[in-house]
Formats: sequence, C-alpha cells, structure tokens
Amino acid sequence: MPICNYVLAYNKLNLPWMEVEFTVTDLPAVLDLYFPVWRPGRYEEGKFMKNVRGLKFTLNGKRYVPERENINHWLVSNQEGSELKVKYEYYAKDLNAGSTHCGEDLFYSNPVNACIYAEQLKNEPQHVALVFPKAWTIAGALPALNENGTYTFDDIHQFFDTPFYASSTLKSYNFDLKGYDINIHFYGNVEPDFLRLRKNFVAFMAAQINDMGSMAVKEYHYIFIIADHKAYHGVEHLASTVLYLGPDTELFESGYQSLLDISSHEFYHSWNVKTIRPAEWMPYTYEKVSPSRLGYIAEGITTLMGDLYLLRSKVCTREWFANEMGLHFTRYIQNFGRYRISVADSSYETWVDGYERGVPERKVSIYNEGALLAFIVEFLMRQHSDNKIGLIDLMREMYESEDVLKNGISEEGWKQYLMKYLPNDAENVFNNFYNGTEDYRYYGYDAMTYFGFETEEVLSEDFCEARIGFKLRHVGEHYFIASVYESSYASEFGICEGDELLEINGKAITPEVLKDLHQHADEEISLNLKHDHGTRNIVLRTNDRMFYKEVKVTCVEKMDIKQRKAYNKLADKNR
Repeated sequence: MPICNYVLAYNKLNLPWMEVEFTVTDLPAVLDLYFPVWRPGRYEEGKFMKNVRGLKFTLNGKRYVPERENINHWLVSNQEGSELKVKYEYYAKDLNAGSTHCGEDLFYSNPVNACIYAEQLKNEPQHVALVFPKAWTIAGALPALNENGTYTFDDIHQFFDTPFYASSTLKSYNFDLKGYDINIHFYGNVEPDFLRLRKNFVAFMAAQINDMGSMAVKEYHYIFIIADHKAYHGVEHLASTVLYLGPDTELFESGYQSLLDISSHEFYHSWNVKTIRPAEWMPYTYEKVSPSRLGYIAEGITTLMGDLYLLRSKVCTREWFANEMGLHFTRYIQNFGRYRISVADSSYETWVDGYERGVPERKVSIYNEGALLAFIVEFLMRQHSDNKIGLIDLMREMYESEDVLKNGISEEGWKQYLMKYLPNDAENVFNNFYNGTEDYRYYGYDAMTYFGFETEEVLSEDFCEARIGFKLRHVGEHYFIASVYESSYASEFGICEGDELLEINGKAITPEVLKDLHQHADEEISLNLKHDHGTRNIVLRTNDRMFYKEVKVTCVEKMDIKQRKAYNKLADKNR
C-alpha cells in the first residue's frame, strides 16, 4: 500500500531556504504529482513554483525524469511498487500570515504553498517529519507526535490546513473554554498581555460558540507573528489562524482594537469557510484556481460577524460598532466600481488581479460590500420575524445541514435560504443587490435606523477630496494619488491613480500645506504632479462643485421601543 512521507527541514540557519523531501513508497500504477497554485484563504493564483529550486526526482534511488504535463504537474506511470523520492529547496523569505519563512530565529510554514503532493493519495494519511534546532519549541494545531518523531495527518487537506512555527522565543498561553482547548502563541518583540487577551477572547469566542452550537474541532490555536512595522493580515484554518500584525510597539495600545477585530473575524471563519464553504471549494482543489461567486458569503458575512460578536460579547461598544458601519458605508459610496459590477461578479474577478487595487473602479470589495449586504439581510430577517430570528440563525442552520457540510453552498442554495427567510425580498436582494448594481445604501440606512442608529452623508473634511476630487496616500515623505472621483476636477484634468503630488501653490507637500488649502478655496490653485512621463503643472479654480462624501453613523440617544427591542436582539443584550 502506498505511503506518503514528508520531511520539512530548516538546516541552513540564517538562510531563507526550507528543504523539502517527499517520498512515496509502493507506487500505484499511475501517480499525478502537483504543486499547489493557490492556497485557501487567498483568492488569487499563488505561483508558488517560482520559489522552488533544485527539483530532483529519484526512483528506487536512481535519477528519474517523470513526464511534465504542465508547469505544476508531473505524471509517473508504469512504475507500480517502486519508491519515488522528490527533493527541492523552497525559498522562504516572505513573511506574512500565509507564507513560509526561514529566518534567524524562526521556522514557519504554511505547507500548502511549499509542498508537492500526490493526487491519487491525497485522501491517505500523510506522515511528516519537521527538522529544526532542538532547543526551539513548536506551536500549531499539529496532531500528536509519534514515537518516531513524526506527525501523522489524516489526509493532505489536514496537512495543508495546519500552519506551524518553531523558535527559541515563542510565548504561549493556554486555557479551557467550554471544554475546548484554546492556545495563544506569540512570536516577535512583544510582551503579550495574556490576562487581557483571555478576558476578551473568552467573551467573543464563547458568544460565537454559543450561537453556532459547537465547534468542529476540540483544540484551537492563535498563531501571532508580530512585526516591527505596520502589518495587518490574517489567514483562517479549521483549527487555527495565523495573524501577522504590527508594529509591535503599538500592539497592546493603539493597535489592540485591530488585534481584536481580526481575531474575532478569523475565529468565525472556523465555521464560515472552513465548514460552511462555497460548493466550488468542496473539496479544495489545489492544482488549479477555484473561483467562486460567493465571496460575499465567505468574507462578507464573516466581516460583519467578526464585528457583531465584539458587540454582542460586550468587548466593544455600541459607539465603536456605529463607527465601523460608517466606514463600510463610506467605502461603498466612494467606490464607483459599484455602478459597473456586482459583488458576485467581483468575487470572481478577485481571482484575476488578486488583492491589488488594480484598474481604477474595476471591482468592489467582497469584504466591505459583502458585510453591508449581510447587515441588510440581518435587518430584513429581524423585521419580518418581529426580531425572533436573524442572520445568526440562518448561519447555524447551514452549519447543521449535512448537505451543506458535504457539498457546500451553491448560488442557488443561498438563494433558497433567502427565499425561505425573506419571501418578499429575496428576489430583489439576490438579483439586484448581490448580482446587480442597484444602489442599496438606503436599505442599509433604513437598517441602521431600525437598530437605533442615525446615518448622515457629509462632505469630506479633506479639501483635496471634497473640492478637487482626489484622495491621497501618504508613503514616507511622498504623497501619491490613491483614487480619483469620476467627473471631478481631478478627473477632468487627467490626474490619475499613482501620480505623485509634488507641490501645491509652489510649496512642498506637508500636512500643514494640505490643511491650509481651505483658506484658498476661492483662489486659483496650482498643482505640480509627477506623471507617467515627467512632471506637469495644473492650475484650477474650485467652485461650488462637491465630490467625496463620508457616511457618519451615530447612536440614537433615546431609542424608541421598537428600536430598543431590535437593538437588544442585534447586540444580544438579553443574554
């Protein structure tokens, strides 16, 4: 019977190379070997093969050249009963929540981006040996260590879904939560406030577990990697999440709210995406990209739920939640891509240009627009049921559905859930909001009012945004055009995303110069920009035309009886 064995080794300390050895004994008649081209949690092609060097195959100890079917596919045939060995080095320099990294004091891997695998044997046990300095400790949702020093995973899916790291400086904390073994690990120049973390994590994790009824695993790991620079990235797994955050100096001060946000978001993913999954990802196919139109479920609902559970668990305040919703609405009205493409189509298009902004206004965000639409569904469900049920109940029903857990959720399946709970609104929500470009912000504003919040569209306080029509991105000492308002002065004068703003009225750009623009609102304004082919000077005079707006969401001071009832259900105030 074929047996799969891996060795992942960090032998060349201080050099960014992980050595990989993959052995298959007792080969079947035909074996397809693949290198993954994407990893779950990142909706784009990964091109991981570019990090591989020195790829060699041997068969029964002798050099072997299999048929190469594609850039990531090799075919081994007519070698039944033989032993195949594959060796290579993987360039492990990148460090983020989904990478593999070998550094001075860190051995960290997401196996899905670094390991070749056998297609016909992916449902068989995978035996893995990890080699690193003996003085280092290891952390992750790894299975029990065998007597021979290896780990045995149920199949390739469990192996690929189990990131780990080893170091001499890991800091870990463990606690029990409702019978589940919760572990929090930190790597980086930070002293974790574990007692503070435990208090907050217990609150939002318990709230999620209570509402979903159970977890699919008994052990869960938070794997934190803390950088000395600004960083915000998380990747979900069934039994763990990796969180890459920074800077370290702000983590438990001004950065603590961001830590809570992403931690709640990623924990909810252990249900939504890792168990409730779009049908296209059942099961995962690593050898080819797997686009889905349901990114608004995978990431949109999770974005809302991550925030909502911080409110429901009383970790965060009503005012904080209002501000978060204001940011969602602001991003929505400032993205003109919403007039061109639906969030469902954008979910597919994400696989084209990945997580880059790409061509201006080409697509919308499955995270942001998906969260707003999830909130509208929550509102309509509460409204039609006299606040008896909401989106949380729908999600639990999917989690408890054997069909969804086995086959995933399809577009038609999601539509049927909407029809069940929103018989009068489902067609409009599904066809015009999820799959169309109808402006739904006023549904969202009605939803905010229903739950005891007030919304107001106000002109941006930034002069460039409000009166000229461009947003700036500050990088070091440089100011770049981040976006341009369609049909604004900026658009009419040909200012483009990526241009660098050098001077205003002959003065180098500083925060003070930008703030002082309000004093020259009725005067000619000179802009000096670095364009694609050199610099250019633009002179313009603003008038009463207004451009970028923001949405401010505030709490109603004295909610009426209906608002109080609805808000209590939303925020779980009666628990």
